[in-house]
Amino acid sequence: MLRVIAHTTGLRWVAVARVTASDLTICAVHDELAFGFAPGAVLEITKTLCDKVRREQTSIIIDNVATDRDYHEHPVPPIYGFQSYFSIPIHRKGGEFFGTLCGLNTAPAKLSDEATRESLELYAQLLSSQIDDRHSLSAAREALVEEQDISKMRERLIGILGHDLRTPLSAISACAGLVRLISEDERTLKAMSRINLSVERISMLIDSVMDFTRSKVGGALASNLEPHCQMQQVLAHVIEELKLAYPDRTITADLSLTDPISCDAMRIAQLASNLLVNALLHGDQQAPVRLEARTADNRFTLAVTNSGDVIPAARLATLFDPFSKTDRKGKQGGLGLGLYIAAEIAKAHHGELGVESSAGKTVFTLTMPL
Repeated sequence: MLRVIAHTTGLRWVAVARVTASDLTICAVHDELAFGFAPGAVLEITKTLCDKVRREQTSIIIDNVATDRDYHEHPVPPIYGFQSYFSIPIHRKGGEFFGTLCGLNTAPAKLSDEATRESLELYAQLLSSQIDDRHSLSAAREALVEEQDISKMRERLIGILGHDLRTPLSAISACAGLVRLISEDERTLKAMSRINLSVERISMLIDSVMDFTRSKVGGALASNLEPHCQMQQVLAHVIEELKLAYPDRTITADLSLTDPISCDAMRIAQLASNLLVNALLHGDQQAPVRLEARTADNRFTLAVTNSGDVIPAARLATLFDPFSKTDRKGKQGGLGLGLYIAAEIAKAHHGELGVESSAGKTVFTLTMPL
């Protein structure tokens, strides 16, 4: 483009410059005068006419310094020995001043006619677009590199969670189990039971983080959908596990599953467990938590209900967001991933997980095709 401008105007030196209050930096140059200003060269701003262009946000065009009313005695032209000169401001798309498109020659040239001025201003606009495009491309490349780094860190995190943390947890669980076998002391047995529950809780947190990571990498959580006729037993087992983990709480169930369900049974069990744990942690501690599941009209429906404070509408809108912690009665359940993962499991089963909170109770409902 600079060569085209030089040919169009008859000038032998044309450049794009980044202009600030302190200096002028050559960004690109077409030089037939052997001035020696390569890209990257920095000039003192007070020894250029581009400083005036920056301050006044206006173009300067000189056909002949010797006869120009404003510049025939100006100190800058003798420094560079030019007779013809132009400097056009370049603005970014947002209106920010970037610098100038400037050119000069040691001989006079006809630059101030309307057609030439319009052409130079058009070139400046084209350069502005090119500068913005390059900036956007550079930003995209930086973002890509950053995302690649994050992806590598994510893979390492999955490796750490999947192996390095599970190994010591397995050792702790095994040791606790061994102590329970060889000890008859009641306090020791209770302590080992607490250790086992803590190990299970940590394992659940690890699973939640890994599921969250997988969902962000590959979209919906991977699920192995297959006809499963034993879902009633699976859900009953989930309830029994939670009754052991929360011996002071009451969990009731109404299970009526008469049709086979095409699903990943372990994922549905995980969804039910997440909803039940959420209800146990954040519902009325004196009231029972209820799980209902049934098949009808070619649909599978699972609902978990707990009593307690009504959740505000604004809070309901973000309940399924990752790392969104319920904060009622000062309680905070883990990492805030349980409901998010439950919703992702619903999506993987072509279903929907919704929530309603009114009249002192909150109901989470999964609805999906059989």
